[in-house]
Amino acid sequence: LGMELGFIGENLEFDIRPRQDHYLVPPNGYFGLKELHDRSLGNKPTDTELHEHERKKQSSFIIFLLTAVHGVDHIFQEVAKEICESVGGTSRAPPPKGFMRMWAKLDTDHATAKSPRAAENIDTNRVAWIFEEPSQLRDAFEKAQKIFGAPLRVKNGYDPGFPAMAETKGYRNILANYKFSPEITWGSLAGRDGKNDKATKTGAAWDNFRKLLLDTFLNMGYADEAAFDDELTYYMHCCEAARAHYCSKDMQKKPVEIVVE
Repeated sequence: LGMELGFIGENLEFDIRPRQDHYLVPPNGYFGLKELHDRSLGNKPTDTELHEHERKKQSSFIIFLLTAVHGVDHIFQEVAKEICESVGGTSRAPPPKGFMRMWAKLDTDHATAKSPRAAENIDTNRVAWIFEEPSQLRDAFEKAQKIFGAPLRVKNGYDPGFPAMAETKGYRNILANYKFSPEITWGSLAGRDGKNDKATKTGAAWDNFRKLLLDTFLNMGYADEAAFDDELTYYMHCCEAARAHYCSKDMQKKPVEIVVE
């Protein structure tokens, strides 16, 4: 397999690691979160206040990103499935990456990343392609480039130099990230340009994302949404505000662009 697949991606050059905020920039103010200032008489915010404020700021971007992720996933999965099946493969579509998974990474994998740190999550919309023959994988990779454009990143586990036994217990695959730009604006996807099938599916996906977020917080032991503390109440506000932003006049003519895997 190394002889047949190990060369894929070797001639591609990647200047920088892709990030979601190359394409998705939140509105100023992080959905009403005010900056902390010296309060009076030289008193500065406490370390606890600074930490909580930063956590809210970083988490608000997670919600902003996931709103876009859920809004476009049905389009991405449809395109990805067509590519895969057209060359004889099987497409598997896991759900978008979850809030808590991304939240935990703020203090681990992305702890030293540039703010907003959650922009490092480039596997939020993802799909797995399964092939029986190496030629099918090569054909799929070539077709993906024609439809998505050149990949932003490729990690080829079939490269003979990759130490699969040491790093992945022998498992090998090819991981590729692309900029997904399906030639549709946020205005069209939000239904501002009139009702359409994609807008209907996006609206349902946004309703479902809010429910997923609500259930995540309820599972922390709260009786209902009204019982949430200030932080969780702010996150639910971010969910509504992010949706309103993507549906706004400011976004009406902006093309949908997001990093996928």
